[in-house]
Amino acid sequence: MTTASITYWAPILNENYSNPQVLNMFPFSGADSRSVVFYALVYTSLFLIGICGNISTITLIRHVHSAIPYDNTMLYVLFLCGVDLISVIPLPMAISDQLLGFWIFGSVVCKIYRTLEHVGRALSTFVLAAMAYDRFLKVCYPHHKTRLPLKSHIAIFQYGFRAFLSYEYQKQYCHVQSSLFIININFISNSHFQVNWI
Repeated sequence: MTTASITYWAPILNENYSNPQVLNMFPFSGADSRSVVFYALVYTSLFLIGICGNISTITLIRHVHSAIPYDNTMLYVLFLCGVDLISVIPLPMAISDQLLGFWIFGSVVCKIYRTLEHVGRALSTFVLAAMAYDRFLKVCYPHHKTRLPLKSHIAIFQYGFRAFLSYEYQKQYCHVQSSLFIININFISNSHFQVNWI
């Protein structure tokens, strides 16, 4: 609801009645509370397993391969761990959104959340496709050297990431109210309600 429409409807919404019955109703997702708690527990476990697993994998690869150069497989696994971390980082925001039933973080965080979500989904597909193509070359042409230098991998990743970010920021995902404009709706008997700005 925009400010203009609130201003228009404010006299109608704030009518005083002689004996109103007021109930404080906060926005709720409308889902069964058991299913919301179940999804929150699943997301929390995915977040913890994803953070711990990916960080331990990155640490192990960096520790084992500190003295020897990385081969293509290890580079792909490192990229995949990084992409998984990008995908896992926004899960606490999704958990709070499910528990509260509305978005409380503002439009900037919403855009970052959506961008991380889509970047993780797209880049994991690209990394797996590149890994499959590399395996194909190793099996079909075992005597050809197919290893690209690390600078080439980083440049390809940067250009793809920049193109994807510029595409994502052109989209409008979030219809979010600022945290200063959270509405507390008081429902009054006879299907009338009163809007109080918090």
